Amino acid sequence: MRRIFYLTCVLIAFGSLYPFHFEMRAFPGGLPGKFLASLHVPIDRSYLKDVLVNLLVYIPVGFFFVLDTRQGRSKWTRVAQTALAGMVLSACMESLQYLFPPRDPSIPDMVNNTISAGIGGALGLLFAARARQTLGRLEAAFGHPSSALFLLLVWGAAWFCPGDWGRIGAISRLRTMLADPSLHPLLVFVAAAQWIAIGALVRSVVGRAQARSAFAGVALLTFGRVLIPGQPLYAWEWIGMAIAVVAWSVPEIARRLSAGRVAVLICLALMVEELRPWHFAAIAGTFDWMPFRSMLDHTDWSAALLVLFRKCAVYGTAVWSLVRLRLGALGSSIVIATLLALGETAQLYLPGRTAESTDIVLALILGAVMYRLEGRFGTSLDEEPETSGHSERPPRETGHAHRNATARRVPSAPPGTTQVPKIWTGGRRRNF
Repeated sequence: MRRIFYLTCVLIAFGSLYPFHFEMRAFPGGLPGKFLASLHVPIDRSYLKDVLVNLLVYIPVGFFFVLDTRQGRSKWTRVAQTALAGMVLSACMESLQYLFPPRDPSIPDMVNNTISAGIGGALGLLFAARARQTLGRLEAAFGHPSSALFLLLVWGAAWFCPGDWGRIGAISRLRTMLADPSLHPLLVFVAAAQWIAIGALVRSVVGRAQARSAFAGVALLTFGRVLIPGQPLYAWEWIGMAIAVVAWSVPEIARRLSAGRVAVLICLALMVEELRPWHFAAIAGTFDWMPFRSMLDHTDWSAALLVLFRKCAVYGTAVWSLVRLRLGALGSSIVIATLLALGETAQLYLPGRTAESTDIVLALILGAVMYRLEGRFGTSLDEEPETSGHSERPPRETGHAHRNATARRVPSAPPGTTQVPKIWTGGRRRNF
C-alpha cells in the first residue's frame, strides 16, 4: 500500500503543478499575501466546482495512507494522522503553486484537501475488511489476480466508458457507421490483431476448456457499446472481431496462434496504428515532451478518459504478449516503448497526428504494472506442465499456499515422461 500511496502523491504533484511554468512572482505580501487573497474569492459556479474537485482528489491519498498505518492504534488516531498527512501534502503543493502560474495558492483548497484526505482515511478503515473479503472471493474465483485479468478489465473500461454525452442516440451512430464504413484493409488488420490478443487474454484467465465460449461471450458483450453515449462505432472493428472469433473457434487455426505469432501480430498492429493515416507530409511538426498534456488540456474529460483507457489496453496487451515470450516485464516494456518512440517520431511527418511522450511513458508504466502482477502472483494458468501424450491443468492455489509455491511453478514430470514448460495453455508448446 505504501508504494500506491507514493504513486498517488506523485500524481497529485503532477496535477497540482501542471503545466510547470516556473516563474518568480512579485505579488504584494509574497506567499502569505497570496494565501490571504484567496479568502476573498467570489463564490460562483466555477468556485463550487473547484471545491468539489478538491473534496474528491485527496480521497485516494487518505485511503491508501490509512491502510499503511499501524493497526494497533485507535481508529480516530489513524484518521487524524491521515488528515494531517493530507494537510501537509496540500500545504506543500499550494505553496509551490505560488511559483507555477497560472496556479495560485489557496487556503480554501488546502482545507478541502485536508477534509478529503480525512474522508479517504475513514473510507479506508470502513472498507478495509470488506475489500480483503472481496479480493479473497476474486482469488477463489479466478485462482489469483493476474495481468491478463487486469488487462481485460482495462479493455472493458475502454469499451464501456462514455466518450461524448452529447452523442447518446444509438440509431444515429449506427447510421453514421453504415454510411461511412471505412473498410480499409489495414484498419481491419489492426482490429483483428487486437481481438486475437484479447482472445489470448481470455484464454489465459479462464483456461483452454472454456476459452472458446468465454471469448464468444466477451465479443457479444461488446455489442452493448451501441448503448453507451459517445462510444465510437466502426465497421472495421466488428469485422476484425469476427475474424478473431473465427480464428480462435477453428482448432486448426487456434493451434497455430502461438505466443510468438500473437506477439508479432499485436506489435505490427501497433505500428500500423501509429503510422495512420499512412501518408507523410514534407514539413515536420513539433514534439510535445510533456506527458499527458493533451489529456489535461482537453475540455471534455470523458472523451480524454476514453482515449486513455484505449491506449492503456492496447499498449498493455502488447507488453503482455512479449512477457509471454520470456522477455520479462522490463524488457517487454522497453521494446514497446521503443516501438512507440519510433512511431511518435514518424508522426512528426503525419498530418493530423500529434507527436508526444505520453505513449512512451504509458508503456513504461504498464510494464511496471506487469512486473508487479507477474512477479508476485506468477502465471499458473500460463505455465501448465505438458507431458508426452497429455496435458493436465494443475490445481489452483490461493492465498499463502500459492505465494509460497512461486519458486516451484512447474511440478516434476512423472517418471518416463518428458517435461516441457508451458508459456500459455494450449495443444503444443508455446501455444495458447
